[in-house]
Amino acid sequence: EQGTGHDGNDDSSITLAVCPNGVRVLQDSGEELLDPEHLVVAVSDGMGGQKAGEFASRLLMNYIRRDAESLYQGLTTGGEVKELLGGLLEKAHTGLVEMMDHDEKLLGMGATLSLAWITPGTLHWAHVGDSRLYLLQTEELTQLSQDDNLPWQQYHHGQLTEYQYRHHPNRSLITEVLGGKGGRDRKIDPQTGSVSLASNSRLLLCSDGLIDGLWDRSLADEFTQNGEPTEIATALMTRSRDNAHRDDTTLIVVDLRNTGSSQTN
Repeated sequence: EQGTGHDGNDDSSITLAVCPNGVRVLQDSGEELLDPEHLVVAVSDGMGGQKAGEFASRLLMNYIRRDAESLYQGLTTGGEVKELLGGLLEKAHTGLVEMMDHDEKLLGMGATLSLAWITPGTLHWAHVGDSRLYLLQTEELTQLSQDDNLPWQQYHHGQLTEYQYRHHPNRSLITEVLGGKGGRDRKIDPQTGSVSLASNSRLLLCSDGLIDGLWDRSLADEFTQNGEPTEIATALMTRSRDNAHRDDTTLIVVDLRNTGSSQTN
């Protein structure tokens, strides 16, 4: 959803089913069986003037779709997540930099990316920027990703309150981004990880527009409610928009159930 403070929507997202026979782009909501298929979901928030941010985030979705089949082969044959998913983000970063080298109108173009790759029983993930990735299982909500900005570690280690963190003058200064300033000399270090999934789990990927209108307790209250992914997503969006609506907001909710199916929104 586009924020009132923007002329366009710089957010992009994608939901894919990937299997040995190819890649399918999924609808906004639906249900998929995971085996042999894997589910891939991603959210990106672009930045840069003259619609460069919108272009950057959409380009990242294309990179994911293009490489999904080869990444599937790598993950099913025991490849390292850091090398495969982290490598995808590094290639995407290089691609954005090369485009800026050839078009000065794109200078400063960049984007965040939170990516979840879901296989039967395991979640692999990769992240750069200040979009977020949350996992709910065994009634515990965990933010898997870390915000790539200067005050995050202080907040994460209890040296700042949530209020102090949200109002910190450096919170919006992102220290890791795909593309952006610095060109070829700036290397990125994507966050990556793998988590074993419980019988029933729920996943949330969102751009920072959602977080602007939801404090941690409010987000947890809404996200832990019983309901279908569409209902949870609508409740989160509505509550966030009631409190803040200047920034673009994108979210994906995924329920992973012990039937082996994965329902998404």
